[in-house]
Amino acid sequence: MSKTRHHRSGPIATHTPAWMRLHHDWRFWVAVILMLGAMVFYLASGDLAWRPGARPAGPPATTAGQQ
Repeated sequence: MSKTRHHRSGPIATHTPAWMRLHHDWRFWVAVILMLGAMVFYLASGDLAWRPGARPAGPPATTAGQQ
């Protein structure tokens, strides 16, 4: 009589910690790339100081001659 062998494939069958298995998951690397991209954008924008249609400020208004 032949015995069927069941291979366990789940969290019980793995002998490596979860934090080590995480590095083999594609979703982990997508999240890392998106977070690094967001950090680079934040730093490059000067703390998100870019505004749509923003123009450089002109010289300050003077009140000379007004009383």
